Amino acid sequence: MVQQKESVVTAERFSQGQTYQEYLGSIERNQKRFEENYAGTTVAPEDVAKLKALMAKPHGPAKMLVIGEDWCPDVFRGMPVFARMAEATGLEMRVLKRMIEESQVGVSGTVRLKLYKGNCDVAGRKSPVSLYDPAFATFEAEDVYRQKDAEGFIRLNALRLRIRALAEQRQKRK
Repeated sequence: MVQQKESVVTAERFSQGQTYQEYLGSIERNQKRFEENYAGTTVAPEDVAKLKALMAKPHGPAKMLVIGEDWCPDVFRGMPVFARMAEATGLEMRVLKRMIEESQVGVSGTVRLKLYKGNCDVAGRKSPVSLYDPAFATFEAEDVYRQKDAEGFIRLNALRLRIRALAEQRQKRK
């Protein structure tokens, strides 16, 4: 497995995120749902204690980055819970929007599709800065994907960011 020495989210990028209150002030949809879910969420003292113990460990979490859009039900249900957790533990939480747009920065090229009897299959792809790498297109190779990663959604979601960082490193070497 490739050992990542630095986070793909730099301190500068983290600081560009909004606080939870700033995010609430900037959203256009589901404001009431965010507020209701926030008001209805409490973090149990034993959970606070466990989170703080985890934070106190070497390399334990010190910050929380939430990526989401106001239209997404997972976000208006989950982000208020994260905000309460951050408040209760002292974690600094920042929110980044534009998830889809951010993931497409630097992506270009063409994809060939095969349409047949209601199916749509990828027949090929080509890009000078492709994030696709056949070595990463498997869940079988232990050095690419570990089944244990499924235990932590955040780690699994970060896989695309790690692959992007590796692709960017390859481009810099050329």
